[in-house]
Amino acid sequence: HKPRFAWQEFAIHISWEYRQRSAGSGETVSNQRSEKQVLGDSVRAWLEIADLAQAARAKTDFEFLPKQGEVQSGKADESSERVLTQTTPELDKRQIPWAFPVKFVNPQNGTKNVYHDGAHLAAEGHEIYARYLQERIVKLLSGK
Repeated sequence: HKPRFAWQEFAIHISWEYRQRSAGSGETVSNQRSEKQVLGDSVRAWLEIADLAQAARAKTDFEFLPKQGEVQSGKADESSERVLTQTTPELDKRQIPWAFPVKFVNPQNGTKNVYHDGAHLAAEGHEIYARYLQERIVKLLSGK
């Protein structure tokens, strides 16, 4: 649940900092590795998951959930573009379908109740995204 009061946000942040520092590094995540290293590690991990799924003959689909601003603008922002640029060519090579559904929200509905903080879906957003995923799965399984 998102915090309702500033003191809750503060307490969560302090707890996060405590756990981060007690894990042994003594630094925040942003200081430990460069953004490029984190992205590279993430892409490798996602592709490993894809390879494992394919080896198990599982139907696989990658869905990249856009942020609120991306849904509103209809295009990926700079950080999402970096992820897509590094990941999607590899998914294409593996013949794994993928989507970045910047139009999963009906434009008439807008995005005011879809995201609760610009990046995370609110309850209504989860319902809308679940309907989108259901349609996407049916389409992929039917071969259309």
